Amino acid sequence: MMSTDQAISGDQAPRARTTKRDLILNVAHDLFLLQGFEGTSIDQIAEAAGVSRQTIYNNFESKEALFKAIAGALADHVVEPLLNEDLQTGDVESTLIALAGRSLALMVLPSTLALHRLVVTEAPKFPEVARQIYQSGASRAAQALATYLANQSARGILAVADPALAAEHFFGMLAGHRQYRALLGVAEPGLPSDETRAAETVRAFLRAYRV
Repeated sequence: MMSTDQAISGDQAPRARTTKRDLILNVAHDLFLLQGFEGTSIDQIAEAAGVSRQTIYNNFESKEALFKAIAGALADHVVEPLLNEDLQTGDVESTLIALAGRSLALMVLPSTLALHRLVVTEAPKFPEVARQIYQSGASRAAQALATYLANQSARGILAVADPALAAEHFFGMLAGHRQYRALLGVAEPGLPSDETRAAETVRAFLRAYRV
């Protein structure tokens, strides 16, 4: 699995490339954004990463699987607060605020926005790839949150009748117009900070679902 810095690509500190798999993912990520999915070949990725084609295929069965793994790494980073066993029985508000903060920070990064635009652009030509990207990224994050919400409801902390729908509510509230503005490059001074937005989203969510 890629580290946090690796998952969010070159928008923060230099990435530590500890394995060939991580190296391939990072190089493929950059090439996909630069040249598009169709315009990037396995040979180009191999050359840029300094590995053989066979090394890539030893780690990923296809170019589609490689693209899917990039989305999966982003989802892993987002849902990490839900996967910590200590947090499963910890304070729900703190856990959801951590999730909201990670999600919001990631969704407005330039590299994430570029990947989002790329997937939307390529989707009509490669619908199966788009479906895999959705299932590996946004859908998997929503499923992880739904499972967490169901567990908290079983504990009597929350009252969520439809965890899958509630998870969509959560991410939809969080993204709101914030992600749309970022995609369009529109700045609106005077709006709440992302930290405030994350906290207020969680509080509104819990007003609806807390017992």
